[in-house]
This record gives sequence, structure tokens and C-alpha cells, in this order.
Amino acid sequence: MGCNSCHIAEFKTGTNSKVAEVSNQVIRPYSDFLIHDMGDELSDNRPDYDASGNEWRTAHLWGIGLVEIVNGYNFFLHDGRAKTL
Repeated sequence: MGCNSCHIAEFKTGTNSKVAEVSNQVIRPYSDFLIHDMGDELSDNRPDYDASGNEWRTAHLWGIGLVEIVNGYNFFLHDGRAKTL
């Protein structure tokens, strides 16, 4: 389905001179943290700052298997309208 075009598996953090512990670390967020136009079908018609109702930030998928345990529900997409992945 092409999920990995936005849900990027691996990044390497940059250099942070103030917090060396987070410098040059490999993380696996499964996101690009960018805003994408998801089209009219997924629009909530609710603009948020500079993003239109069609634009969403790519959700991270790290810890997705713990959603129900941590949050007490299994609702997905930014507004909870998807009941499963």
C-alpha cells in the first residue's frame, strides 16, 4: 500500500552539543513527522494552524501494539474514526 513512503522506519538524529546523549542516535519512529495532503476522502474540514482540513501530520507508529493498554482504546487516524489499522 506504500505506507513506508511516509511511515519511515529509521532515522539518525543530528548532533546536539547541549545534550550529547541524543546525538547521532538511531530511532525507529515509523513516521516522517511531515504534513501531507491526504485528500478529500479523509478530510475533517478542520484547519489547524497552517494546515488545511485535508492535511495531516504523519502519525508515528512506534508502540502501536500498546495503544489499547496505554490509552484504553483502539481508535486510529487523527480523529479516531478508524477502529482498526
